[in-house]
Amino acid sequence: MHKRVEKSEKGRIFVGNLPLWIKEKEVAEFFRQFGVIKNVILTKGNNGNEKNMGFGFVIYEGPKTEEAAIKALDFDGVEFHGRVLTVKLDDGRNDEGQKRYTWHEGRDGAVKEFKKVLETQPEDWQAVVWAYERIKKPSRKEFGLMVKYYARRGDMRRARETFEKMRARGIEPTSHEYTNLIHAYAVGRDMEEALCCVRKMKEEGIEMNLVTYSILVGGFAKVGNIEAAERWFKEAKEKDLTLNAIIYGNIIYANCQTFNMDRAEELVREMEEDSIDAPIDIYHTMMDGYTMTGNEEKCLIVFGRLRECGFTPSVVSYGCLMNLYVKIGKVSKAFEISEIMKLAGIKHNMKTYSMLMNGFINLKDWANAFAIFEDVIKDGFKPDVVLYNNIIRAFCGMGNMDRALRIVEEMTKERHMPNSQTFMPIIHAFAKAGEVRRALDVFDMMMRSGCIPSVHAFNALVLGLVEKRQVND
Repeated sequence: MHKRVEKSEKGRIFVGNLPLWIKEKEVAEFFRQFGVIKNVILTKGNNGNEKNMGFGFVIYEGPKTEEAAIKALDFDGVEFHGRVLTVKLDDGRNDEGQKRYTWHEGRDGAVKEFKKVLETQPEDWQAVVWAYERIKKPSRKEFGLMVKYYARRGDMRRARETFEKMRARGIEPTSHEYTNLIHAYAVGRDMEEALCCVRKMKEEGIEMNLVTYSILVGGFAKVGNIEAAERWFKEAKEKDLTLNAIIYGNIIYANCQTFNMDRAEELVREMEEDSIDAPIDIYHTMMDGYTMTGNEEKCLIVFGRLRECGFTPSVVSYGCLMNLYVKIGKVSKAFEISEIMKLAGIKHNMKTYSMLMNGFINLKDWANAFAIFEDVIKDGFKPDVVLYNNIIRAFCGMGNMDRALRIVEEMTKERHMPNSQTFMPIIHAFAKAGEVRRALDVFDMMMRSGCIPSVHAFNALVLGLVEKRQVND
């Protein structure tokens, strides 16, 4: 297959980014599904070796030559032996061919713009969707990127929709696309659908890779199904996959969330034995686990180990310690950690401020709780729902429910949607004060705002009335 090709020959496509070791036979086999192949030319270097220069040409023949070449453009952006191919028409740039070139170049420009928006404006989903929809004929790569984008947002419906559109175009999914779809369901906490995708992969003979297993382990960890998380972790090990810190981090998280710290410690030792370096996130996961079990000593040991391994404690590291001390009722110690963090040149974030504020509220130390709120404003932060809910708890604790209601109005103006945690302390405080009518009014306000009353909301009302009765007695 080395015949010289005239520039005016129709049905010819350019194929770039080929593996240097690839042979004409493998290229012909890959592209023959679109039509009868007349010739494959791989451009060789001048050094006399057998390796090609990474590009070449495929020429179709027969009555549907031009149609076959156009269909082959679907392979632009498709993976081939680990390389993402560039496929373009290259039939001599006659008038009709020039139109196709112009179309293809326009598509290339749209693809570049789409990737740019993905990198620079990922939070602006409307901009991402608009850029994607400008691509007239998405390839496997663009479909895959869009499924991945929706997966990260937990948008299961749109991820599935994009996946099915890809299949409708005749582009069969690989492990990569299936894994992105599974990720969408895992982020959306729909592990039943994630498992349906796994079954479909197996039916189609598509091998699961380490990323797929990591996502399944992480997904089951987030829904609290430790048995399923351990089962998929075990299957990954039995497949002789080279496990990494990501899948270990997910299974350690699963065990920490279920308070199984002995198993979490065992997994950390296993990582060390396999010479897998633990990232700082795993230290934070272990610290959170010991915080939930109230084990101050071991939490501090992990923090020390983090430093010994050369990591510089971050706001998350110090936040883990603050959370520990708030949970065990040592709020003054949490505040001390806060001061140490500041001396280290690390600023608070909303989460650490919320932790401290929550601690002071639990102690009914309203002055310090409000002082923290003022620090938030001074640092230029805009309160989030969690912080607003904490300040509402503080006002209710002081018996100033009217001020708490004004905070709810302020939240709404700032486009923060109140939740049941917003209304429960107000309902409880009014009921406890004997103002049953106002407590019920707030209950109605909660339902009008779109919050579905939970058992906790009813409990807040009942508990307030019970406490009122006890005070009277």
